[in-house]
Amino acid sequence: MEVLYRDDLNMALTNSKKEQYLTKFQQDGYYLIDAIDTPINNLSRKRRAEKLQENLKNKINEIKVSITKKTPVILIKKNVFELFRTPLSNLNYNIVHNEHIPFPSHWWQAVFKEKFKDALLKGSNSKSRKLRVRNHSDHL
Repeated sequence: MEVLYRDDLNMALTNSKKEQYLTKFQQDGYYLIDAIDTPINNLSRKRRAEKLQENLKNKINEIKVSITKKTPVILIKKNVFELFRTPLSNLNYNIVHNEHIPFPSHWWQAVFKEKFKDALLKGSNSKSRKLRVRNHSDHL
């Protein structure tokens, strides 16, 4: 959220603040679609990957009804990027970055900010807004 709302963020995001910024994100015309609708953070890495793969077709269908093919798409987290990039590209969706953008936790925050900002700038020429697909286990 800091990449978009830097001037508004003067303190760490509490859960209530996260909800406010997610609401603002949506009101500003951006989409946020989780890669999976159920929590998977307590599963093993292998089982998380299986669950994401099992849910891929449903998420692609959700994306098809949520945005146009011209909408800039930003895929957050390596496993989400690797899973969604090819099928969305094959369907001619507008993936605006060519490498994964890490989830902004722990030591990845600076890299996330830089790559997410670059992706937003690449997609900013479109009248449509961005789609950020993330793991349900990852919270802003």
